[in-house]
Amino acid sequence: MYSSVLGGIVIDPSLMVLPLDDHMVHRGHAVFDTATLTHGMLYQLDPHLDRLLRSAELARIPLPFPKEQLRQIILDTAAASGKHDGSVRYWLSAGPGGFALGPAECIGSSFYVIVFKQEFYPQSYYTEGIKVITSQIPIKPPFFARTKSTNYLPNVLVVMEAKDHGADNGVFIDQGGMIAESSNMNVALVTKDRVLRHPSFDAILSGITIQRMLELAERLVKDQHLRPGHHARQGARRGGHLERLGRIRGDDAAKKGKGDEPGTGLVALRPDLFGSQCAAPTLELVSRRLLPFKKVPRHWAVCATSIEPVPNRWESSLGSVGFPLTATRACTWNPERPPG
Repeated sequence: MYSSVLGGIVIDPSLMVLPLDDHMVHRGHAVFDTATLTHGMLYQLDPHLDRLLRSAELARIPLPFPKEQLRQIILDTAAASGKHDGSVRYWLSAGPGGFALGPAECIGSSFYVIVFKQEFYPQSYYTEGIKVITSQIPIKPPFFARTKSTNYLPNVLVVMEAKDHGADNGVFIDQGGMIAESSNMNVALVTKDRVLRHPSFDAILSGITIQRMLELAERLVKDQHLRPGHHARQGARRGGHLERLGRIRGDDAAKKGKGDEPGTGLVALRPDLFGSQCAAPTLELVSRRLLPFKKVPRHWAVCATSIEPVPNRWESSLGSVGFPLTATRACTWNPERPPG
């Protein structure tokens, strides 16, 4: 874990803490984002980082470091984990300083990064579909829906409501009775006439995955799996109580508790979406070889073609509590030399 409060990375879980007076803890005045670490590389780091900065601007959280330094800290923390696969989550907070409502007392904004085991959905989600409900939990107002803040209480309640009804997840419904978004993912539909439709992003979070999916879907139009069309402004009206990914179901299907399998358009799109996690330019190389700290005599910059020492740029301010970061630099992905 990286902590700007500690001034470095810690690998002891007992030290992976943050102050209770950080306004992220008691006021929720913080934003976050998550990138996937796959095969030793971070998938679509720049779009995720750009969204984090947009959220920070909406939440009026000043950056503790320039964008490039934030980016480098994320890369360094991923490399320090020694993991080739996982999730990398990072937060920008108004910072510690007291327990008042406003951030005037904060000594400065804080930045945290942690690497953890990635949650994989069951294979049945992709072959049989996912059972969801249209939720009764009120959707966030557009401003807060577009800001990826740490206030995920509505999202948590949507999932809990879904589990109570024997479903896997839930979908928010907007004030007009239209499908909006799920608890932690966007919603898209392939209609009977093979048009991929999704709610517009003016009142929901603009997902990085769905943006990538829409780019990849252009090939499916050329291959005639999909037809050209425009996104639905508000998505589709909800049908019954239970629905399956790939098609909105009516009340009769809901009562039976089962529905259609994912459509051919979504099935055809999945290999492209997952395959793009192994190809440039969506990747940022974390390391050619993830070296244990104890075996590294100096600080190293690791790229696809070389390993070279670089000056230490971030020193811990707390001695043994934190330790210097392993520095990595961005480099061009060489498909003939995959990380391993």
